[in-house]
Amino acid sequence: LKLLACTRATPVNIDIAAAKERSIPVLFTPGRNSDATAELTIGLMLSIARKIPMAHAALKAGKYTAPPASKLVTKDGLRPDVFWGVGKNAPYNVFQGTQLRGKSLGIVGYGSIGKRVGRIARAIGMALLIYDPYVGEIEIEEFGVHKVGSLKDLMCESDFVSCHLKVTSETVGCISREMIACMKPTA
Repeated sequence: LKLLACTRATPVNIDIAAAKERSIPVLFTPGRNSDATAELTIGLMLSIARKIPMAHAALKAGKYTAPPASKLVTKDGLRPDVFWGVGKNAPYNVFQGTQLRGKSLGIVGYGSIGKRVGRIARAIGMALLIYDPYVGEIEIEEFGVHKVGSLKDLMCESDFVSCHLKVTSETVGCISREMIACMKPTA
């Protein structure tokens, strides 16, 4: 065996010590999925903020749609392509959602993926709150980015929270029921 190549960000599935003992180089691919993961994270935030899955499910279930045989008549003053009502329980209000611009995103873990999520979120117009005890304030000193002192502070102050931690004995369970209970009712 002349080489071990691992398509993971870290070669956790390779006995590095045994490879080193035999002078076998080990390659791995740090950051290989960071962009895709960051984009998916933002996509999921947009989906929930704009209530896209809920609206899709209602549409597929036939809610808020007229029976196929009905003749739809547009009220005076409305565009002919708008058939949804505008009352309290109308889909316009039920699925209105919120926008990300102007909201705060708490990022737990500011490594490769957390930083990429942060860049996209800032481009959308979100402020960032960072909790990562291994990243110094000087490393994130940018306008619109603020390092918080504790995970609880981040949970209390954020409109959205995105967690990008490695699974370790220190991180398992850190976002507990109690931490989630600290969040704003609108988060």
